[in-house]
Amino acid sequence: MSIAVAIVTHRNASTIEACLASVLASPLVTYVRVVDSASDDETVNIVSRFASRDPRVHFIASEENLGFGRGINLAVEDLPREFDGTLLVLNPDCEIEPSQVDALSRLDGTALIGTALVDEDGVLDGNARRNDLLFWPTIQRVFGQSSYQFLIPSDGSSLQEVPAISGAVMWMPVAVFKALGGFDEGYRLHAEDLDFCVRARALGIKIYCANDVAVKHLRSVSSKKRPFFVEWNKHLGLMRYFRKFEGVHLNFIQRLVVLGGIWARFPVSLARAVLRMR
Repeated sequence: MSIAVAIVTHRNASTIEACLASVLASPLVTYVRVVDSASDDETVNIVSRFASRDPRVHFIASEENLGFGRGINLAVEDLPREFDGTLLVLNPDCEIEPSQVDALSRLDGTALIGTALVDEDGVLDGNARRNDLLFWPTIQRVFGQSSYQFLIPSDGSSLQEVPAISGAVMWMPVAVFKALGGFDEGYRLHAEDLDFCVRARALGIKIYCANDVAVKHLRSVSSKKRPFFVEWNKHLGLMRYFRKFEGVHLNFIQRLVVLGGIWARFPVSLARAVLRMR
């Protein structure tokens, strides 16, 4: 099996070394493409050192912040034209062990697969398994009119079929990625993974979470340094996702309520993000 890894960095000096070391420890990994979005810390130097030592690593530096989806698309475009193996989309604050790569390589070779996620203390992250993001049922739930839940608990199986997975770890045939046209570049930071999953299912592609594979994910290391930028673009992403997939099925009043709810959430989310910086 031949595996290509696509990573987008931005101010990830504190995590990218461990991430790349973990990826390159697997002999199954043939290509590593790192796209940097205008980092102004040591990220560029760290990745450049890896690229100079290991021919599998190719570093693409951008002078502008491309965003996650556009960066991953660029990484995949940089792969050899003849590459037809497996693509691993990986966050730069993740560490995936060779045994975990081996485990994923033995699973369904036609599906889109995510993994369980744990923080540095081994605490499980519920965001590994997701429903489609539905805004109107979320609002209805506040008034006791819906039982909708965005996050899905583990059912105890090794491989659990779910509607959506986290973009922190996405394992798939590169042919699936290309069939979908990659990520929607209209998103900057948020919801592009959910969008990708909706479109994958529309093509009949199965989506699973490998519950027995728990990848270390530190979450939002670089994002904590720029809360306004991150929260603003997250909410723009929520708007785009809503308009593409749910808004078209709601009436005018419902759409107005949802859009108002999204932006009412913004100052609260921003305040929480600022507090996390302290």
